Amino acid sequence: MPDSCCGGTCYDEAFDPRLAQRELRAFRRNGPGRASQALADALASGGTEGLTVLDIGGGVGAIHEQLLERGAARAVDVDASRAYLEAAREEAVHRGWPTG
Repeated sequence: MPDSCCGGTCYDEAFDPRLAQRELRAFRRNGPGRASQALADALASGGTEGLTVLDIGGGVGAIHEQLLERGAARAVDVDASRAYLEAAREEAVHRGWPTG
């Protein structure tokens, strides 16, 4: 049976800090990608006011940032890459959201 990445560092190698920072810069410069925008639009269509967002595989936070801007109360970002979690936290601080 092949080794699982879940207990190792392969996600951190594949999705390293350099890639996470590059994606964060692109998000800040261009906004969310088309797929992220479409998903956020679909999720927000029923209203987001006061809800908690669980963003699994949230990357730099493109989807949950949009939902917070539309009234969600909080967001929990789950990602296998520590670099992406740090980039999402950096973006939350940048936008003035409470973290922790």
